[in-house]
Amino acid sequence: MASFQWHGEQITKLIENELSKRVMTAAQEVKEAVRSKIGISGRVGKSGIGRSRPGNPPHAWNNNLTRAIFAQRQSKFEAIVGVPKINGVNYGTFLEEGRMRIRSKRGRMAIPWSREAISHAENGGSPLNFPIKLNRLERPGRAALLIEKRKTRFVIHYILARQVNLYPRPFLQPTMEEMQGRIEEILTAPISL
Repeated sequence: MASFQWHGEQITKLIENELSKRVMTAAQEVKEAVRSKIGISGRVGKSGIGRSRPGNPPHAWNNNLTRAIFAQRQSKFEAIVGVPKINGVNYGTFLEEGRMRIRSKRGRMAIPWSREAISHAENGGSPLNFPIKLNRLERPGRAALLIEKRKTRFVIHYILARQVNLYPRPFLQPTMEEMQGRIEEILTAPISL
């Protein structure tokens, strides 16, 4: 007479553990795909191609967004890929969905324009501690400028705006859609016991 022994609970536990690992593997692959999608340098010149167009993924200026992208387990069979708030602002959502009319809370926002101003802002600087003396140029009906006067011309370093329109530059949702086949492949591959 043949004997039969049931190991269903152990097998179920092995399958659940394997699927849990695969969920995190898929999340990590999506995270890396998102990082590579926005890892294109946004700096103008030899090392970059400039700002992205609305509707395309954002280009990297200082890699803060790229470094902030995370993959995190929510439960045994659920993981999320996203961007936390950076300096108290939800840039990921603003970039993904766009936001019309971001208004300044105090008068006008100083938006860095020149390479020097962008570099200065990336290092925590503002127009108040800019290394070059800036002059304010008022333009009726338009944004004021903070400029540096040179002999025969002037250089715009900052634009002073009351509001800014941020158009969508989606990067998370399109990557998830592109990775759908790979995610299914990871999750549905045969499990060997």
